[in-house]
Amino acid sequence: MYTKEERPILEIVLSKTDKRLDFFSSFFFILLWCISITEFVYLPDIIPIHFDFAGKPDNYGSKFTLFILPFIISLVFILFSYLCKRPHIFNYPSKITNENAVRLYSIATQMLRALKLGITFFCTLILIFVYLTIKHKNINFGVFILPLIFCTILFPTIYYCVKLMRSK
Repeated sequence: MYTKEERPILEIVLSKTDKRLDFFSSFFFILLWCISITEFVYLPDIIPIHFDFAGKPDNYGSKFTLFILPFIISLVFILFSYLCKRPHIFNYPSKITNENAVRLYSIATQMLRALKLGITFFCTLILIFVYLTIKHKNINFGVFILPLIFCTILFPTIYYCVKLMRSK
């Protein structure tokens, strides 16, 4: 068994699932930026920037505030991509040994990839919702926010944490 400082530093071979998760998270990341850049020109100077649970705007601001979300997602995307290459620094529910290192590292990095996909997908949907609202397309997105958060962020976290705990 190793302490955190002595854990093996391994190169994890990506599975098909890992590659798909990376592909789709990259797709939504690029889509998020493409929508932000192309639609920015057509926006009025003042736009809705916050919505209540019914999906109605309840706060307004400059159209430049719409770039906050893509910049934050860029930081998250870069951070998660960086961390996927360094699974030896994570916290694990069990001790890392030579026998279980590859398996636990693979599960942990796949969890980060799934979360990266969920976050980029969810934020792309939010941005699309904002643009449709600005263009006066009434979509009641507020009802779907909590189930979407559960499906895109909480479910993968719970699933992979359980998988890690069972993989002792």
